[in-house]
Amino acid sequence: MNIERKWIYLTVAAIFMALIAFPSALLVDSFKSYFGFLTVWSGGSSIRPAKVETLPPPPPRQVRARLTPAEIKFTEFTYSDSKAAAVMISADFNRWTPEAFEMHKGEKGKWKGTVPLPKGTYHYLYVVDGKEMLDPKNNQTATVAGRKVSVINVK
Repeated sequence: MNIERKWIYLTVAAIFMALIAFPSALLVDSFKSYFGFLTVWSGGSSIRPAKVETLPPPPPRQVRARLTPAEIKFTEFTYSDSKAAAVMISADFNRWTPEAFEMHKGEKGKWKGTVPLPKGTYHYLYVVDGKEMLDPKNNQTATVAGRKVSVINVK
């Protein structure tokens, strides 16, 4: 009778272990199928990005080291438009990326922004609510990449 009781306990334990192990195996398989895309990214994937952007290399260290605080001028840009929702500057000093320099709205619809620039000549456009515009207060213009832009000389 003692041996029979031992077999009953072993059988119940085996059934209990099977009941625990089987759902966990199903759970592991479901996680593998749901998150299977992660293993594809680790290598051997046929999925490639449509476009790869690369930034130009930074200027050499000796060029950056030569600029002293006295050679950098804080240049203020202003634009007046009380109805504008957003004004940005797209320029060669920010790689023509208007999102890199947003101007701040002041009193009476006057937008202002200050940029630290070394001495030189720079080309820029105002981007007012997504539309590129020349600086109405600056008569100096040039043509860059087939479009007319404003020119500023930092001295």
